[in-house]
Amino acid sequence: MFHRFDFALLGYSLLSFWMGVLLFHTTVVVPVASRLLKRETLGEFALSVQNSFHRWGLILTALSTLSLAVGESYASTLLSAVVFASLLFSEYLRRRVRRLLNRYREEKSEDVKRAIFETYRFVAYATYTQAVAGLGAILIGWLRL
Repeated sequence: MFHRFDFALLGYSLLSFWMGVLLFHTTVVVPVASRLLKRETLGEFALSVQNSFHRWGLILTALSTLSLAVGESYASTLLSAVVFASLLFSEYLRRRVRRLLNRYREEKSEDVKRAIFETYRFVAYATYTQAVAGLGAILIGWLRL
């Protein structure tokens, strides 16, 4: 006897895994790194960790969005797509920070320094968006199942 594969459950599982990674990164990795690393090396560390962090996030949320769509969980699909779009925006911001840091090393301008902090503020907004949309999708799935 064959059972129909539950794509929605797979989508919720992938999204839940990503939310766990995001929560761990935000509540453990960032505070510990902030306390242990010097200010000069913290930015480089954050950018190097975010490189693989974002890559995995993009893969997991793309698969989650696709699985939820196939599993016909449309509200969660939309929220998962918001998480994916927010990750794409974060990737753009990460690359912008990298360029600004390189520029700051050359000219040590206060304008560039402000631009770096302003960009990091938008990274935080993108992370909050991921958390709210992802948890909303998971809550819908929990109520559905």
